[in-house]
Amino acid sequence: MRKKLYIVLSLFMLVALAACGSANDDNADGNGEENIVEEPGVMPPPDFDPSQVNDEYGITVTYWDNAANEYNSRLFALGQLNPSFPEIFDLLNLEITYEDGEVHGDDYTSDYIKVYTFTDNRGYKNFVLKTQYWGEKDAETGIERICYVGADAIDGAITGTIRGPGHMSEDELLMLYPHDLFVATEISPNAHFALNMSQPTKAYIYKDPDEQSRDLAFIVKNGTVVSIDTSIGYEYSRYDQRLEHSKPVSDRNNKASGLKVSTGASYENMFDVLEVLPDYPDADMWVGDDRLISVDIKVPQIAADVSDSVRINKMITGFQPYMMRVAEQLNRGNLSVLSEADLVGFLSMDYQVFNYNNAAALVVEAQGYIFHGGGGNVYLIVYYDCDTGNTMTAREYLKKCGLTEESLLMKWAEESYEPLFPGNTVVKSAYDIKFAVNDSGELMLYQEMSD
Repeated sequence: MRKKLYIVLSLFMLVALAACGSANDDNADGNGEENIVEEPGVMPPPDFDPSQVNDEYGITVTYWDNAANEYNSRLFALGQLNPSFPEIFDLLNLEITYEDGEVHGDDYTSDYIKVYTFTDNRGYKNFVLKTQYWGEKDAETGIERICYVGADAIDGAITGTIRGPGHMSEDELLMLYPHDLFVATEISPNAHFALNMSQPTKAYIYKDPDEQSRDLAFIVKNGTVVSIDTSIGYEYSRYDQRLEHSKPVSDRNNKASGLKVSTGASYENMFDVLEVLPDYPDADMWVGDDRLISVDIKVPQIAADVSDSVRINKMITGFQPYMMRVAEQLNRGNLSVLSEADLVGFLSMDYQVFNYNNAAALVVEAQGYIFHGGGGNVYLIVYYDCDTGNTMTAREYLKKCGLTEESLLMKWAEESYEPLFPGNTVVKSAYDIKFAVNDSGELMLYQEMSD
C-alpha cells in the first residue's frame, strides 16, 4: 500500500494558525482599549495608561467556542486589566493564590500579586497568569493588571503569540521574529512558571528596543518551541542578565539593496497517467485532458549579493521542499517521484515580486492535488526593506508602505476573506492575513484553500 500523499498535508502544515486579539474580551471597547471598571471604594492604579497594553507581549489561546459554534481566540497581554478566561479553561484545575505586592520600577506597585495556576489531571501547569492586584484578598471589587503570562500546552487549544502558534521549529521562530531576538546564554527554568521540564535546551528572548520593561521568552527543547511566557522585566531579561551586552540572533542590516529574484530550480511538463504509473487500474475511465498529470514548478531564488539573501533563501527552501525534490527528480527523468505516495494530478509553484515605497514583497504560491482527488494551495510571503536590506514583519511592511493595519482589516472584512484555519473570527491583526501591496499601492489578499 502506498503511503498517503504528504504533499497536500505539507502545504498546510506551514499555514499560520496564528490567533490574534481578544475575541471575547469583556474589558475591551470597540477601539481595542481597555475599559476601567470602577467599584465603590476601589480605584484603578493611578498610573494606568491603555498604551501600556502591547499585543506583541501576550499569549494567545485559540479554542473551539461552543456558544458561537466556531473557533475563537483570547489574548492575554501584559498591562491588560481584569482578565477573564474562556470556557476551555473550565476543563483545567484552577488554584488562585496571593503573593506580597512587588515593585516593578517606580510605576509598578500593587497590594498583592494574584496568581492563577491552571493544571491538568496529571499535575502539569498548562497556564499561569499573574496580575498586580489592588484591593482586598478574594474581593470581587479588586482591580487587576496582567504582569506575567506563561503557557505550556492546553488540550483542545492552540497557544502561541500574536505572530503565530507556539509549537514551532526554531527556523519558524526566526522567521516570525527576524529582529530583536536574543538567545539566552544562561537559562533559568524557575523563572518560567508554566514550564513542565527542568532542563530545556535553549531560551530565546524577544526584546523590542522600545519596550525595555517587557520581554517575551520562547523555551526550546530539541529544536522545537514547547513553552512561551511574557513578563514585565525586572532588568533587561529574566533569563540572561548579560543580554544587554549580547548581540541579537540576527543583526539588522544597514545597506540599501533591491530584492533581486530569479528562477532557480524549475520544471514544466504534462504526462499521460500511464506514463507515470503504467499499472494504474482506472486509466480507461479517463479520456483527453482528464488523463493528464501536470507539473509546473518555478522556485524563486534571491541573488547572493542581496542583503539577507541567505535568510530568505532558507525560508524558500523550507517552504515546500517536496516541490523542489520533484523538480530535481523530473529533470533527471525519474517520473516515479510523482507516484511515490498517492498519484499526483497537479503540482505548481510560482512567484511574483512587488515593489512600493522601497518595500518589496515576494509572493510564492504552491498548489498540489491528487490525481482526480483533493488538494489545495498555500502561500509564502516575504517582506523586504530595500532601504536597509532587512526582512520585515507584516506590521513593519504596512508602515513602510504608508498603510495602516486598520485599512488592511477593513479590506479583509469587505472581501469576506477567510483564513484556512481556524475560522475568520480569529483574524485580528496583520499577522493573520496573507497580503501584499502591488506596484500601484493597492492591497491584495491571498486566499488559502483545501478540499
